[in-house]
Amino acid sequence: SGQIVSPFGSIVLSGKDLDPSLTQDGYAGFMKDGAHLVFNTNIGGGYGDPTVSINSGATLQASADGGSIFLIGDRVSNSGLISAGAGGQIHLLAAGSTDVQLGD
Repeated sequence: SGQIVSPFGSIVLSGKDLDPSLTQDGYAGFMKDGAHLVFNTNIGGGYGDPTVSINSGATLQASADGGSIFLIGDRVSNSGLISAGAGGQIHLLAAGSTDVQLGD
């Protein structure tokens, strides 16, 4: 069991690769377009199993009001506790490619 408590508005956990355009030139493209993230499975070979799991007894909490929690993978499961602040949202996204827009 473990616990992640974040005072930030959003948490993104992904078993997928970031789109290469976001990581070129020392990550210059990362978040340059606001908070727009693109995740894909096995771009450039991948780095392992694109599965995201929150195990029994684990806690994932974004404490800021209005924030979001994203779990992104080919397979996503939750047996623990996931909590977002007041007005927040929790997203479990299982897909080959995912385009995430954070914030407004």
